[in-house]
Amino acid sequence: MQSLHDLHIWPLSTTRTALAVHLVWQGSDPDAFLDRVTDALAKTHGIANVTLQLERNPCDRAHADFSS
Repeated sequence: MQSLHDLHIWPLSTTRTALAVHLVWQGSDPDAFLDRVTDALAKTHGIANVTLQLERNPCDRAHADFSS
């Protein structure tokens, strides 16, 4: 993952949290990448309701740079 933008996290209830984010990503297996990210969010932060949008090119709104 190169960068992310439009990250939103909000509670659905007292026990459930949702997350939506746009990810700039250049890999070759998007399904495996999505599985790894959603599994990590569930295990690490207990977030099971996840919406990820993969983008191939950075946009002007990308704020967090993970290339280094």
